[in-house]
Amino acid sequence: MHRSSKYIAIIFGLSLLSGALGETSRAGTTWSGLRGPGYDGAARDARLFADDGKAALAIGWKRALGSGYSTLAAGDGLVVAMFAAGDADVVAGFDAATGDERWRYRIADAYKGHDGSHDGPISSPLLSAGRVYGLGPKGDLFAVDAGTGKALWSRNIVTEHKAEAPHYGFATSPILVDGVLVVEIGAGAGKTIAGFKTADGSLLWSAGDDKISYHSPIAATIGGRFQVIASGQKTVYGLDAATGKVLWSHKHDGDEGAMGGETIIPVPAGEGRFLIDNKGDSSVMLGVTVSAGDKYEVKELWSNNSISKSYVISVYHDGHLYGMTGRILTCVDAATGETKWKSREPGDGFPTLVGKHLVIMTKSGSLHVAEASPAGYHESARLELFGEQSWSSVAFADGHLYARSMASLARVDPTVAVADVKPAHSMVAGTAFGRFLDEAAKAPDKNSMIEKFLAGQKSFPIVEETGAVHFIYKGKANDVGIVGDMIGFRREDPMTRFADTDLFYYSTRLEPNAAVNYGFIVDFAKAAPDPRNPNPGKGLFGEVSWFTMPAWEKPAFLADAEPARQGRL
Repeated sequence: MHRSSKYIAIIFGLSLLSGALGETSRAGTTWSGLRGPGYDGAARDARLFADDGKAALAIGWKRALGSGYSTLAAGDGLVVAMFAAGDADVVAGFDAATGDERWRYRIADAYKGHDGSHDGPISSPLLSAGRVYGLGPKGDLFAVDAGTGKALWSRNIVTEHKAEAPHYGFATSPILVDGVLVVEIGAGAGKTIAGFKTADGSLLWSAGDDKISYHSPIAATIGGRFQVIASGQKTVYGLDAATGKVLWSHKHDGDEGAMGGETIIPVPAGEGRFLIDNKGDSSVMLGVTVSAGDKYEVKELWSNNSISKSYVISVYHDGHLYGMTGRILTCVDAATGETKWKSREPGDGFPTLVGKHLVIMTKSGSLHVAEASPAGYHESARLELFGEQSWSSVAFADGHLYARSMASLARVDPTVAVADVKPAHSMVAGTAFGRFLDEAAKAPDKNSMIEKFLAGQKSFPIVEETGAVHFIYKGKANDVGIVGDMIGFRREDPMTRFADTDLFYYSTRLEPNAAVNYGFIVDFAKAAPDPRNPNPGKGLFGEVSWFTMPAWEKPAFLADAEPARQGRL
């Protein structure tokens, strides 16, 4: 499981206007844990912005935080985070008004990142009824007082229940259902899922025979009965929280992929409907009904690749799912599985639904707000929040958004802007190519001017003496993206369409001796070579193109070595 797009921020700096929030959004709300108060990644009755003025985002406060993947819990003036701190993994409570740390509890010795992962916990804390519950990556299940951080109890699910730790440590996030703490422990036959007493952490029940990796349970109502919905790698279960009785189960036959069967969290998508992202290249919609005599029937309503190839958990709103297909934000008709639209903006990230808005925290650290609508992606506000990687969805409580990265914790305040600031494209402004675009924008025949300009270039991409590099695609397309060594693996950036032409460009700056593979993605197809660059490239991105900056020199050991012996150890 690897945890690894640059956007120009529109920053309004209007913290004084934070009082312009609507009364509905100020109502007391608690984001209890990983999937929020409704176990579905949503605060459905909230309102993010006031009705008048232009939406904006302002930083309320920001502070340093250790690394980790867990989502925040927030409510009643408290923000709870789990993270790595020196030689320990900890859970800590922060003041929601100031960001000051109130208390800290040591979970266990630090879990060190390995095989591409960062240090710190993956599981998210649970905030409920004056307590914080959590599960550390080494299997430490605990409860602390939410006011003081004082330990109430701690038990280890490995030593007590023979739970098997996944490759990257325990990741399941506990939930509280009808007074029972429910955790997917993966301890062998009959012990896939377990219920624990909140008083002391002792075992109440266990059920299921599936393998557990990075799965987490939710709760939902089916046929009037509130129940636990939990999936393992091959099977999804509906269970009575009080007794652990299996009310129904269904084999979805998930694969062994980190973006499929190993990371399933069921997504509620209407009455008795659940999206199960069970395979790397596809997901399935299940319909669960109950008849007289508590007889449950489970049907697979559709299965396709409309949402797939991603760790991101989707959200549901008004008949539609919003999630990631690879790195592309996708809207899907929940009834049919039909893709309604795809958007390269805002980049690969994690959606939370607040009222009618999608709030998306991208992996590159930017925060975006857009209306959740099948009409398309229309951004309302954005904020360049973190300068490092983030791997967590945002929490919403008491009218504020709470977000974290691998190094920071922040409160973000939805507000209203009094002015619209249009950002310049920093990589184009001041370059020769940028001046050409300014001239072409005024030309009556833009296409002729573009053709003449491209014909005058000696090679592609266009490299300027300043180190500015402009990747160019010209051709019929609705969308063009770019992948390459200069961006990084598991990421693709949008190329900018110039005016109403078929010219797309992506500008950046590279070291004078750089050499990179890169490719174009036309209309969300596979990466392909640059048709204007004759030099083939091959590697992580497939059969693409390769180019070098002017100061690059072929290494001597490659130039002088025999064909079959290129270097020595």
